[in-house]
Amino acid sequence: MQYRQGSVTVLSGESIVTGLNTSFLTEVSVGDSFKKKSENSIYTLGAVNSNTQITLTSKYAGSGESGVEYQIGRDFTPNFALPEVNVGDVDWPVHLTQSLRAIDTYLGDGRFVVATGSANAYVLTPTIAIPSYSNGLLISFVANFANTGAATVNISGLGAKALKKFNDQVLETGDIEVNQIVVIRYDLTGNYFQILSSTAAVTGSGALVRATSPTLVTPALGTPDSGNLGSCTGYPGLAITAGKTITVTENTSLDEAVAMSSKAPKASPSFTVGIGIGGAAAGTGGVAFPASAVAIADPNTLDDYEEGTWTPNVGGSATYTIQAGKYIKIGRQVTLWGQLTINVLGTGNAAFILGVPFTASGANSGGIVTFFSDLAISVYNSVIEIDVDGTTAWTNTQGALDANIDLQSVIFRNGAAIRFTIFYISAS
Repeated sequence: MQYRQGSVTVLSGESIVTGLNTSFLTEVSVGDSFKKKSENSIYTLGAVNSNTQITLTSKYAGSGESGVEYQIGRDFTPNFALPEVNVGDVDWPVHLTQSLRAIDTYLGDGRFVVATGSANAYVLTPTIAIPSYSNGLLISFVANFANTGAATVNISGLGAKALKKFNDQVLETGDIEVNQIVVIRYDLTGNYFQILSSTAAVTGSGALVRATSPTLVTPALGTPDSGNLGSCTGYPGLAITAGKTITVTENTSLDEAVAMSSKAPKASPSFTVGIGIGGAAAGTGGVAFPASAVAIADPNTLDDYEEGTWTPNVGGSATYTIQAGKYIKIGRQVTLWGQLTINVLGTGNAAFILGVPFTASGANSGGIVTFFSDLAISVYNSVIEIDVDGTTAWTNTQGALDANIDLQSVIFRNGAAIRFTIFYISAS
């Protein structure tokens, strides 16, 4: 309820408000709102000096007056400190309008921020300040620098909190790139922010390493048991030329094979060509996979890697302002990135995204919507997954913080825009 006991004196250009027959010390607090009756301007209490004096955080801009009625708002929503309206409140339409405008700003861009800060310390300043780090707080930002190790984020000046990946792992160099969109959620128990979006690089223990040696030029790895070394350094005492054959059997290392050629090695070998897998031609470095995967039954053997583009769409006669997609497939693990901005929906599907490049295996999918605007329904939060048919995707949305999840939401219309990432296991 509002506090309205007594009357006050306000002076134009001053931040001090003087009360008459008031009990400020016991009734109001720093952060409460102050408004002179019948005026639209709302101020914030910066200090409670005594029972008859308060200080505003900014100077009073209206005309000075003595003995006027006033109201101090004391009830606010828990997440964004929006003023609550109660029965009997005075000038309640002004306070309601303030809340509606704040909500409108939030739905526009309140949770998508371009970061500032430097040296692994990201600083976020949302349009609507976040009053506290609440459990599950979700926000996304555009990184203004690439991290070079452990990093922190500070939102609305509430204090720096660690950024973690894979639940609780410290960031490593290259996990965040410049201009990367990063989605984070606050973990109250661990007191840190967890990155929900994919990291820019696979680093640290267990990372994939780009191999440059050793390599047989021909034939590709497999059979027969010997091949021609195209170019080799690291064995100064051994003159190896193109066409020279060294046979390495199942239980023989390359060093032992060289020793059997009567030349002892002097250093670790270094080769200048790549590796060809499954009949693929070796390049100048790395591991080359064939365009069509050669399936291997052993689940512990990697038989496919590819990167490419796909074309997300909603079918029908829909036209697009933006229509783009990329993917990375490692074995059966697929990561999709997609972006759509509908120009004219026409007969296009208002709920489903078509064109998934690899058929998913059952319900083994999950993803996040990193950006959305101008959707057909009001959306507070959204996730995305692949339908049981394995070839189309749809979103599940939440209209408000504590609202129920709406499955297969109808979100597309003319002008609707969405960016998303999906992770899933392909059928093959």
